[in-house]
Amino acid sequence: MLPFSNARQSRKPSVRFALVLLLLLANLSPAFADGRADWSDYYWRVKSFGQCIEAPGEGCLTHHAKWDWKRDQWVTVRYEATSGGIDLAIALTNNDPHDDDYVCVTILFADASNANVAAYHANLHSDPRSTLEHRARVTVAEAALARIANVDIGTKQCRQGAHQDDAIYSAVLSALSR
Repeated sequence: MLPFSNARQSRKPSVRFALVLLLLLANLSPAFADGRADWSDYYWRVKSFGQCIEAPGEGCLTHHAKWDWKRDQWVTVRYEATSGGIDLAIALTNNDPHDDDYVCVTILFADASNANVAAYHANLHSDPRSTLEHRARVTVAEAALARIANVDIGTKQCRQGAHQDDAIYSAVLSALSR
């Protein structure tokens, strides 16, 4: 065997490794399949689309939980599917007399295979002893609306401030528009 044939063989595994690594890195964007992987440190609740805790005429109450487990601070999320979209109502109720927080609320609407159909993200500020009401509309085509199977709601205290996770939201929206 010629000396250079061994050199060739030793290069083949590294070239194969580089190609495999490149392919893996190209497919690491979870926003294409399940955007929850993009959002770090969130507390997630997943419900079937239309599964409500209660629906007293104010939309489907799908989430009511603390954003800070040790304080009397609550996130409530309601939604209502309408023609051409989904209307959202997010409430932050802060009963703590001294603590103010930025709170990230991320809502992913996914199909049966957990592929994102629509997404919404808000980073809201809650003052002590206050209630903040936030409303938004997510535009969703009728065909896409019919595919929604699950609502994934993630919340966390955003300790980095007002724009934490905005870049992630932008990347998820970009992936959805393709």
